[in-house]
Amino acid sequence: VTVYAKALDMESPLGIAMQIGGASTDAALVVDGNSAEWVVFNVANRLRVMSAGSGATVAAEVVLPGIIRDIEIVSSGASIYALVAADDAGVAVVDITTPDAPVLLHTTPVDYFQDGLTWTEGGGEILTDNEIAGTKATITAIETDGTDVWIANLNYGIHRTSLANVL
Repeated sequence: VTVYAKALDMESPLGIAMQIGGASTDAALVVDGNSAEWVVFNVANRLRVMSAGSGATVAAEVVLPGIIRDIEIVSSGASIYALVAADDAGVAVVDITTPDAPVLLHTTPVDYFQDGLTWTEGGGEILTDNEIAGTKATITAIETDGTDVWIANLNYGIHRTSLANVL
């Protein structure tokens, strides 16, 4: 027998940020143009933004096409962006310049290709000049130094590209 009981004074400190299923995998602190602090985090495929103040509730959310694995905050000009490793959907770019009104700008799938590979098949024969390729890689992490972006691809390894290519 299972009995559900809830204390009368028990409230979620995250308000609507709670959901059954999904997990939070990353969070980042953002300071907007008015020096207000915001927390950007995920629950499964939902990118959520809430004030960092005491008793804050979620101000806004954007639903992404893939499960969020990592969030990287970057400023470019007067804009603030969340670069999101969105699992097999690729890399998502969300404009969070106005934190309580985030906008998904685009999601870009990440492909991979490598030729000239040599391996041995099960019978011992050496096979040369093989290639691996895919158009839907699983992106698990993203990092930037403000100039370049490193994208962790579960299927292939690390990709490096210019931040301008991602934005």
